[in-house]
Amino acid sequence: MREYTFEVKDKTYTLRYDFNAICDIEEEAQLGIPELMSQKRIGMNTARIVIWGGLARQKGTMTKQQVGELIQEYINEGNDFTKLMQDSMELLAESISKEETSVSTKKKK
Repeated sequence: MREYTFEVKDKTYTLRYDFNAICDIEEEAQLGIPELMSQKRIGMNTARIVIWGGLARQKGTMTKQQVGELIQEYINEGNDFTKLMQDSMELLAESISKEETSVSTKKKK
């Protein structure tokens, strides 16, 4: 599984989108990932949900509000939030493709 790492306050955070993270994002966004990915614009709440979902396994009990604070600190440090979002959405898209391939391959056996 591919990962995306970024730093805030000298701590490294890793985004991973496994099956459970994908389900959590869909539940919170109330959209399937394909619908989420097809939106022309993604709002800040959706951006926070996508990053929260990717961090969930690493940080365990990190709330969406804590992720919002983390994102704010990331921006305050002069980092490019747009790049973080683009990279996380690309990783999410890649992860969902792998999950779909894995499920369809298992069905054929």
